[in-house]
Amino acid sequence: MNIFSEDRKTDSKTFWNRDFLLQLDNLVVEEVKKAIENHFRIMYVFSSEDSSNRFEISKRCLLKFKELCEKFGKTSIKTLFVTNTFKKRYIDKFINEIRFFDKIDFEIILFRDTKHIMGQTYDFLFLDLSQQLNPNDLGRIIETVQGGGVILILAPSLETWQNMRTELHKKFITPPYTLNDIFNRFNSRFIRKIIEHDGIHVIDVDKQAIIEKKYTKKCRKQPKLNIPSEIRLAKEVYHLAATNSQIKAINTFENLISKDKKKSVIVMTANRGRGKSAAIGIGIAGIADYLIKKKKKKRVKVDITSPEIENVQTLFEFASKCLKKLSYEVHKRMKQKNVYEINSKRINFSFKTPMKVIDSRSDFIAVDESAGVPIPVLTSILTTSKGVIYSSTVHGYEGAGRNFSIRFLNSLRSMKGLNIFEIELVEPIRYSENDPIEAWLYDTLLLDAETEDLSRKDLQEIQSLSVKLEKADLDQWFLDKNQESNLKKFVGVYIYAHYRNNPNDVAMLADSPHHEAWVLKTSSEKIVNAIQTAQEGSLDKNTIEEMIKGLDLPGNIIPSMTTRYFQDSEFPKLKGLRIVRIATHPKVMSMGLGSKAIHFLIEKAIKRKIDWIGACFEVNEKLMKFWFKNEFLPIHISPSRSPVSGEYSIIVIKPLSEKAKKLVNILCGEFKIKFVEWARDLLFDMNPIQVLIILETLQKIEPTLDFQPRLSEGQIKRLKAYCKKIINFEMTDGSKEIARAYFLDPFEKPNISEGQKLLLISRCLQGRNIFQTTEKLKIDIQRAMGMLRKAIKKLLKYYVNNRKNRMTS
Repeated sequence: MNIFSEDRKTDSKTFWNRDFLLQLDNLVVEEVKKAIENHFRIMYVFSSEDSSNRFEISKRCLLKFKELCEKFGKTSIKTLFVTNTFKKRYIDKFINEIRFFDKIDFEIILFRDTKHIMGQTYDFLFLDLSQQLNPNDLGRIIETVQGGGVILILAPSLETWQNMRTELHKKFITPPYTLNDIFNRFNSRFIRKIIEHDGIHVIDVDKQAIIEKKYTKKCRKQPKLNIPSEIRLAKEVYHLAATNSQIKAINTFENLISKDKKKSVIVMTANRGRGKSAAIGIGIAGIADYLIKKKKKKRVKVDITSPEIENVQTLFEFASKCLKKLSYEVHKRMKQKNVYEINSKRINFSFKTPMKVIDSRSDFIAVDESAGVPIPVLTSILTTSKGVIYSSTVHGYEGAGRNFSIRFLNSLRSMKGLNIFEIELVEPIRYSENDPIEAWLYDTLLLDAETEDLSRKDLQEIQSLSVKLEKADLDQWFLDKNQESNLKKFVGVYIYAHYRNNPNDVAMLADSPHHEAWVLKTSSEKIVNAIQTAQEGSLDKNTIEEMIKGLDLPGNIIPSMTTRYFQDSEFPKLKGLRIVRIATHPKVMSMGLGSKAIHFLIEKAIKRKIDWIGACFEVNEKLMKFWFKNEFLPIHISPSRSPVSGEYSIIVIKPLSEKAKKLVNILCGEFKIKFVEWARDLLFDMNPIQVLIILETLQKIEPTLDFQPRLSEGQIKRLKAYCKKIINFEMTDGSKEIARAYFLDPFEKPNISEGQKLLLISRCLQGRNIFQTTEKLKIDIQRAMGMLRKAIKKLLKYYVNNRKNRMTS
């Protein structure tokens, strides 16, 4: 099929220069041939203001690719077209033409559905970026193309592309900003990276000019597969592996069926595209088969978990393949296009959220993308099964796993009674090592960002806190090639310190008008602490009124919360700064750098006449103590736990202006009442230690109301009888009221021990029985009963006798 006649007028009324077409044909033939032979990927970027021209020239490229594939014996080309709309006429025309091309298996999806193609493999990718550029989607889509394949990006002119506003940009906007305030840093850097990297060819279709960036490095092909001579799983299992790394992983999984009484723990790490999810799927199916056929086990149950169900679709796919290969009949259960359970006659593999898998009972557990699961949850999973597989991406769009590699692995190694087996998958599955597109993708999306080494002098300055806080120049970081190393080091700190970091976070930092970056540096300019902030508040009357009625205002997290949960119309008028993220270099944590950075940030915020600084984070003792030590006050807690982390979220504020101090004091007073009331219902399962930390912090606010227990004479008599051991605790219907008054009372109160306070919280406020309480607090029952009785006796005396006398006088 001849698409072009040289120098012929096409439907788009463009005259195609013969030399240009010849140069393009030669480039496609030469580069694709080299890519097929060496099993690496190449990319073409077709840039034009005329969409028809982009599509016309791209069809020519596809046909040339098809001709070459046929010469190499490939009978069918699996092609994917990704766009953000099906409604454009030119897209419809293009798709209809492509569908009828011989030997081309064509699929089209929208960007919003790209999670559903995880695990799929394609030869040719059309990526329509003429209206959309979502970094998360990009990382997910690019990795579906195999070695010898082509990625073809359809884009507007480079100038238009650089200044393009996308759907993602709309999500970055919050009042008082508009779309016109968005920066274009991410797109500008993205285009620069395309031009800089080898293996990517930019074709200016309007000017009919080509920027060639040929790839000359040698790509190492995968070595011949080598299955160990001594294996316990069926050979058919190993034959499903695509690389020697996968074979080694499957062989390591055999330790889960060891006779050793110690718990077996497999820790597998890899970069994206190394086949770790597939290896798990093959391995667990092989182990289940072994247990049934060799060990005569009646039934095998495996629980699978991950931060998102989409992460485990490849795992389920290969588990199914393996079971079928072993002659099992497989039944899948689906939910919204995702497999969540597969069953055979005596085998069950099911997906559960990280928190739910803690309470399940199974033969063993597989945790995929472990970096996205909080370490306390990962540790709890260890207690529920004899064998656990932890798998994590070290660099990838799901979230980097450096924190997992450093902290969790170190904690595992310190535990007794574990057999730990570590394995790293190195060989790529879909393409050769040194693939140029992987190098471009990692560089562009900062997937391989790292922290920098610290010298002895740096460490000395850190110990004495001789550091300085600077506001980052994001224009330099994103636009100046010589300055972008600072950006990588900044992101590197987050990769090591936070559970999940994805490319969209980088785009938000680059282009959001209300986001800023701050760095704590040594004198040698080493970044040792990184802060990302977002300006919030300064909202007008009309916007606030709409928020009170229920308007969800993205970006203004703290002002939105105060209007929704407190029906407050004054706080959103104030100018605030929310700390989105704060992280310290992994080698110098717990040395006071976080507090020092916040101290400096507060000084700068006061000079900028900012009214308050706030933060939102998941509740744990260490984090709460950090923020409360820096004089931030809690004003809200989520009424439910995160399904991934299993923690509640809390919002804290440090007021800076006098007006903010008055308003925050009122909000804290109201929150204290709500928090105590929620303890028995929504927060029943919250750790009493966490409850106590919050309540004692709220005790520091200025008194707003006087709280006294509302007790009838009968209730007082029953409490006295309990204190004299005449009746038991369950008969004292006034115990909750007296505990409630103690924790809400803003005045000086009787001195009771921390243990007694925890017992009051667990038994009286949260309503746990004595067995639940003592198990939670790790205390002897008889001792707990005695401590609680003494506490209530002291409070009863204070509130019923002494307090009455004090108030009347």
